[in-house]
Formats: sequence, structure tokens, C-alpha cells
Amino acid sequence: MEYSVKFNAAFEPSHSQNYIVHAAFRVGEITVEKGFVFDGASAPNYTLNMLGLSRFDPRLIIAACVHDKAYRTGIVKKSRADQIFFNLLIQGGISKTKAKILYNSVRFFGGKYYNPKK
Repeated sequence: MEYSVKFNAAFEPSHSQNYIVHAAFRVGEITVEKGFVFDGASAPNYTLNMLGLSRFDPRLIIAACVHDKAYRTGIVKKSRADQIFFNLLIQGGISKTKAKILYNSVRFFGGKYYNPKK
């Protein structure tokens, strides 16, 4: 599935190592509202460094935002959120190899951050 979110149209850095969404957008069944704050890619620094990436790499930012929104709200199942994350990484320009490493990281270690809908 291809998504049509553009980096410059949706985000701006805030002054506190976070990003704030300044234009609402939708990816599949996930809507990210204006004002949503997220901390970039939350993968461990050693993983990002090993991959030559940073938390705020523009190629990761849409995937990180949508994934954070999905995990905080439980709007979709964890497995669906992780698959959307992977797809957005690829669309953002991350190689399949790096995207698989990041995907596996959230699949295996992200569970404690997922908040299923009640």
C-alpha cells in the first residue's frame, strides 16, 4: 500500500527534541491530528547509529509519527501498526535491509509501548 504524506506538509520540529504535527493527515486507518507530538524514531541509539540513521532522519519521520500514534491509541492491532511502519520506511527511502531491522526491532521489543484499545 502506498501513502501520500509529504514530510514538509505535516511536521515541524519543536524546541524540545520532539516534532509536532501542524497539519492533520491520514495513513490507512490511522489519523494523526494537528498538534500530535512525537519523539522521532524511538529505536535504540546504537541501532540507529549502526544503520547510519538518527531519530529525526527525514526518511524515518513519517513512519515514526504514524507508528507512535498507532501504538499510543491502539487504533489498529500491533502487527498492523508494525507493517504500516515498515511500508512507510520503504516509501521514505530506507533500504529494505535497514527497514527490516527496524521493523524487527519494533516487532520484538515494542510490545511494552503498545496500548491496545480498551
